[in-house]
Amino acid sequence: MKKIIALLLALTLAASAAGCAETDPPVTSPNTTSSTTENTTAPTEPAVDYSVSDEEALAQRETVIATAGDATLTNGVLQVYYWTAVYGFLNEYGSYIYYYGLDPSQPLEQQTFYDGEGTWQEYFLEEALAIWHRYQALAMMNDEAELEMDPEMQAELDETATLLAQSAEEAGFDSVEAFLVDKMGPGCTLEDYLHYTDLFYRSYNYYQYMYEQIQITDADIEAYFTENEEALKGQGITKETLNYGVRHILISPKGGTTSEDGKTTTYSDEEWEACRAEAQQLLDQWLAGEATAESFAALAKEHSTDPGSKDNGGLYEGLDEDTSFVEPFKEWYLDESRKVGDTGLVKTDYGYHIMYMDSAKTIWMDHIREILEYNESTEFINAALEKYEMTTDYDKIALGVVDLGTEES
Repeated sequence: MKKIIALLLALTLAASAAGCAETDPPVTSPNTTSSTTENTTAPTEPAVDYSVSDEEALAQRETVIATAGDATLTNGVLQVYYWTAVYGFLNEYGSYIYYYGLDPSQPLEQQTFYDGEGTWQEYFLEEALAIWHRYQALAMMNDEAELEMDPEMQAELDETATLLAQSAEEAGFDSVEAFLVDKMGPGCTLEDYLHYTDLFYRSYNYYQYMYEQIQITDADIEAYFTENEEALKGQGITKETLNYGVRHILISPKGGTTSEDGKTTTYSDEEWEACRAEAQQLLDQWLAGEATAESFAALAKEHSTDPGSKDNGGLYEGLDEDTSFVEPFKEWYLDESRKVGDTGLVKTDYGYHIMYMDSAKTIWMDHIREILEYNESTEFINAALEKYEMTTDYDKIALGVVDLGTEES
């Protein structure tokens, strides 16, 4: 199982953004819609600024700002959830944050949210509260059921302090405390962060246990398809809809002439021919050997210049006619005569692609299975949220300030 703590640290402690996305950020994440918030003081217009001085953040660290059942959320622990939400968003959307009007070099409380309602600070605050509510409710369900912690997750949880210390040292900090203050604000301590990770693991332990109890039969899938056939067809899902898996090895042309502005590189006919010959030679080498998907993957890891797939053996999965790939690549795998195991060379602006058809299968059953599993998991999450309702006192919220900087990665 992938180490969950690595994900936690990446989301909460990464100081700069990475990656990109092409979809709008969700105003509310799917599993938080049932979170009930009772305000003693609702946010008003103009927008409330929850930022405070370093001294005030420290003074208000242990102030309780929300409850769920008998559990409480303090400002210190809220800092972790709040900055987790911020870093997670920056990590997911990367440079696209500017399209939504978010400038990390400016105070979040002074920037209007992209839909024109409230501020970015208010958005991340609501996300933080909803996430805490979900974690807390599921963790209490876990304790109520007296579930034993998954041994691997327990080992990861026990490693938290050690990993934090390593991260702090690698980042040049004298202590874990100084590291956390830099990333989570002056109101956050090691105790607060360990509280956060403990709650996460207990909640995930319950989620994993409940998810494993979900049983979706082929009859369930068939019934859902029959009942929702027209709606699924509108989404491009029929019993004939195919989903493709394609492996490729990209061989990029060498040499070239770069324009004065450095934006365009052109290649001569001789350079393109040399690129094609190199690709053909590698394909012939594969054909002369075992000629299996595994041997193709090994060649891709060694020779492909595509950073998006080489470490995965050149594999792209879940491809269909709507996938945003260059046309010659798409035309190859969408060819009606294409069969699993087929190979070939395809030229694009990036170079010559050595192609291998890895899979072609109908997707309607997997698609519906995911829908039904999501629906059932949402039910048990919502049941926990309803059992342990959250109340929030916005008047007592005090958020420390973190310098997000202006660097992009």
